[in-house]
Amino acid sequence: MLRTALGRSEWTRAAAEHGARVASLLAEGRDAKGGLRADHPIFNFLRSYYFVKSAADVRKKLTRWSPGALAWLRLGNIPDAEQDQTLSALRLERAPQDEPPPHDGRLQDSSSYCRVIVTQKDADALHFVQGVLQSTTTNAPVLNCFGMHEWAMLYQEADEDEPFAAQFQSLPRRVAQQDINATVRALKVNCTHFDAMRFFAKSAKTYSRHHDIDREQSFVSENPACLHAQMDLLRHALKLGALIPGAMLANALELALEARALDVAASPYDATAFGLEPVAVETEVGKAEYKTRQLRLAQRARPLRRAMLDYTRAVIDARVDPYASKEAASGAHA
Repeated sequence: MLRTALGRSEWTRAAAEHGARVASLLAEGRDAKGGLRADHPIFNFLRSYYFVKSAADVRKKLTRWSPGALAWLRLGNIPDAEQDQTLSALRLERAPQDEPPPHDGRLQDSSSYCRVIVTQKDADALHFVQGVLQSTTTNAPVLNCFGMHEWAMLYQEADEDEPFAAQFQSLPRRVAQQDINATVRALKVNCTHFDAMRFFAKSAKTYSRHHDIDREQSFVSENPACLHAQMDLLRHALKLGALIPGAMLANALELALEARALDVAASPYDATAFGLEPVAVETEVGKAEYKTRQLRLAQRARPLRRAMLDYTRAVIDARVDPYASKEAASGAHA
């Protein structure tokens, strides 16, 4: 994967376009202060799962653009104080003396180049995300879960307290409790996503085919057709932060919002007040619609997952492994 060099006009334009795109994707879910609405069934998962709540969170985690760890930026002819602000805002460092940026025939002054900082913590994140993406990419898709994870979260026997997961949505339900229970018993729960399973009602775990999967196992058994696996592309993008290009983050956000919309539509909740028509997975017609839309999302996620995997590998090769080798060699000669 080629490492690129961007002039100031190029990257400032890219940053502005990224901010506008993310703002458009989030427009329906913003509150009066610019944060994300806790009552919106699509956008509130960003608050609960990924801790994007306030306007400051939105700016720091979503609207702030990055060139990615494989790009060089030229700050251009601007005052030093403003350069320092830019370096801090975008988490950049000036070009190291022993590693000049690539020459592209236009930008001559290498002293004005900078790039994203990569720390040891970043290296750990890169290796972790690479491992999860690699496993998910090679696993066979499972298309018979029908969104039953949301139903298992709301399962409730007569002698049980209200399920813990019910606190995360303020929506009315379109399905009566006895029908939720009957659907879970009839269809069973074929979910393999650990972060969904841990919110299942205790008594619903009896009907889960994979209730014994732990977090470590879930990293290697992730279903590439799972809606939560598509949403977790955004989780991975947020974990990597400035290490990946802004366009990759925005693509992950767009996909995650679409996956979340199907997630809520197929649940026992009634989200019609927010423009979501139900996908009645308790019926044969609804199951067929869910499967079709789930497959469509999986097909859209595949190239994004592959691109993110390839990028993490390239960053490890270019920015992590060479310096690990240098440090090892330095230690050996100390």
